[in-house]
Amino acid sequence: MFELSTKAYNYCVTSHINQTRRNGEPYAQRPLRVAGIMMQEKEGEKLDRLLSIAFLHDILEYGEISYQTLVEEFGEAVANCVLELTSNGSKVAKLGKEEYLKELMLELSEEALGVKLGIMLDDVSNIYEVKYAKRVEKAQEIKSVIINLIDNRSLTIMQKNLILQINNKIDEVMS
Repeated sequence: MFELSTKAYNYCVTSHINQTRRNGEPYAQRPLRVAGIMMQEKEGEKLDRLLSIAFLHDILEYGEISYQTLVEEFGEAVANCVLELTSNGSKVAKLGKEEYLKELMLELSEEALGVKLGIMLDDVSNIYEVKYAKRVEKAQEIKSVIINLIDNRSLTIMQKNLILQINNKIDEVMS
């Protein structure tokens, strides 16, 4: 039942094996946490694909795997979602991160948006690792992106639940 996501997990761990985040954490930990969030939020036939997307969400950016390899190994649906979630550096530079995220969130497919919200929940859940001023700035940025999303897009129950969790974490940070 979880053949695709097991394969994606292996790609994730292998691709990020020698990578660490600024805080020293192994890079693969984040995709693993995001996959855990997806497991808590989704059941049924789409779960295997959502887990695969979560494991692979940043592999085009930070791994050494091409889009074509993703298509061949995981199918076009997974590869396209991973591509959607791959940050566009030139757009970020042009628009600024907050405006870029506002635009991106409105354009993402349903599955990619669910994973992106899982990524944002992970970001907010781990925001205490940075200094207070940066925490507040990041929390305000995410809050602004979420408000824009709620105001401009129809959302699934899973997406609404993730937004509720994000907002609860932001409230903790801001208090």
